[in-house]
Amino acid sequence: MSPVRVVALLGLLALPVACREDAPPSAARPSSPESPTPAPAAPTEDRDIALAKQLGEQVARGVVALLDSGDYGSAWDNGAGAFRASMPRTSWADALAITRAPLGERVSLELRGVVFTTEAPAAATGRYVIATFASSFSKRERAEEIVTVQEDAPGLWRLAGYRIQ
Repeated sequence: MSPVRVVALLGLLALPVACREDAPPSAARPSSPESPTPAPAAPTEDRDIALAKQLGEQVARGVVALLDSGDYGSAWDNGAGAFRASMPRTSWADALAITRAPLGERVSLELRGVVFTTEAPAAATGRYVIATFASSFSKRERAEEIVTVQEDAPGLWRLAGYRIQ
């Protein structure tokens, strides 16, 4: 089985990650007309969704790290195509500066949940992962950050939305 290329945004760096199901070589399987070699099992939907959630969480954490460092432009640069088309880079950076600056420095970040969905608010049908974090900052004790990532191309997960409340 050939590797599937997956890219996860981690900080400022997009890292390729090769994922494949390891199976014993076909030569190690007996082959005869009476017992044909079974075809390798296709990845199950559950396994596919679990991988999507894992990669989506990694990308969401990378987005949060970029926002914490004030590198709003890089977060936008690494966004999905539809996300980048929805607003100019400068508008995104300005809105985040206004929203995040009053919060102060991050004190804690705790993952509350990761959900896979094919529908996201005000977005086209696709493959999305929504990560929800309980956060605290030096000037705001409690906040909830919601990072939505989208599979922009097969195996390529990118920022699709961010909200803090």
